[in-house]
Amino acid sequence: HKCTGVLIEVNATELKQFDKREKGYDRVEIELHHVYPISENHEDDLEHIVLRTAHDRRSSSKDDTENNKDEDDHEKPLSVAKVWVYLPKQGTPANHKYPIMQSYVDIIVRGCLGISEEFTRKFLETTHGWWHDDHDGNGNEEDSGSGSGSPSPQYIWVDDRHAPYYIRADEEWSKEMKHIVDQYLHESQAESFKKRMHLDRLESNVSESDE
Repeated sequence: HKCTGVLIEVNATELKQFDKREKGYDRVEIELHHVYPISENHEDDLEHIVLRTAHDRRSSSKDDTENNKDEDDHEKPLSVAKVWVYLPKQGTPANHKYPIMQSYVDIIVRGCLGISEEFTRKFLETTHGWWHDDHDGNGNEEDSGSGSGSPSPQYIWVDDRHAPYYIRADEEWSKEMKHIVDQYLHESQAESFKKRMHLDRLESNVSESDE
């Protein structure tokens, strides 16, 4: 799978802080030849040490020769140009007990839009897990828990904008930008977007089942 992200430069102390914060994740190194700029047409991206090194290593593997590298006073040694990504220790897909919350998606999309429209589209297109048929996330069709043997609720994505669950949600931004965000989501994940459940409808279903 491809994944669209942002390169953030950190020092050794900051990296340790990230490790502590992301203790539920494993930090995994990505081989640089797997790292590409958002668009191959963006020549300016090759000014970045990581992207330039990644480009050089791909070229070297094709030519089976060492590329000549220009020395810059500000250029870092290639040996310290490393890229890591944090991956969940247990990669359980979203499910009806732990669904994708739209309030969280909105914050992510807001960050993407702060970079560019192209980045936003690429990010959404290369993000997976918006919908799957395994509603408990482990390949099983779970019961609702009522003992009736009824199938689990058919949702893993919830629109909670009017009563956000995400602690860092920006309700005002979501209210103002929801139509734009939804347009991007519909363009990139049309089938999954149709299955997104509104929180009002979800709460109504819960109330009816409780009665």
